[in-house]
Amino acid sequence: MPAFIEYGIAIMVVSIIVNYWVSGRLMAVARKTESHALEADALHLRADIWTSLGVLIGLAVIKVTGLAWIDPVIAIAVAAIVFKAGYGMTRKSLNELTDVALPPEEEEAIITIIRTHPEVISFHRLRTRRSGSYRLVDMHLILNKNMHLDKAHAVCDEIEAEIKCEFGLCDVVIHLEPCDYHDGFGCCPVSAKKE
Repeated sequence: MPAFIEYGIAIMVVSIIVNYWVSGRLMAVARKTESHALEADALHLRADIWTSLGVLIGLAVIKVTGLAWIDPVIAIAVAAIVFKAGYGMTRKSLNELTDVALPPEEEEAIITIIRTHPEVISFHRLRTRRSGSYRLVDMHLILNKNMHLDKAHAVCDEIEAEIKCEFGLCDVVIHLEPCDYHDGFGCCPVSAKKE
């Protein structure tokens, strides 16, 4: 067998080790910062790993068996793996660009925070979306119409602070609505009370 096969195998092994280490570091930072750009770069390096593995396996099989036809078969398998990774990353990016809501578990965490405040009679129009690691949350809260403005503002500040504590970087917009018996929600048993 020609010497270039041995050199090719050695180069592929070094390439796999280096790309594996760098992609692992990049992916760790991408997850910590929730950066899709870094995640895409890490996936690109992982695609390089699969490509290098394909070349390595192809060279090894050709060296051992002399069957040159195995190389395109391995190339097709590697292409399928790279396509799958690219498809997944494209979906994530499109979800952000089209203002897809936060995952259900994150929305549920927001709802749980809202419900821990007894001053909140009800809420509606909870809308969430994401831009990179930055979450955008807005909602309408229904409070007793007789609640003092400073108290209502304090309730909103507490909810906003708790959401930011839960998610880190985020923008929270809360619209307050007074509760009365004609609010259409049928949830105003305390409207007659003075806060």
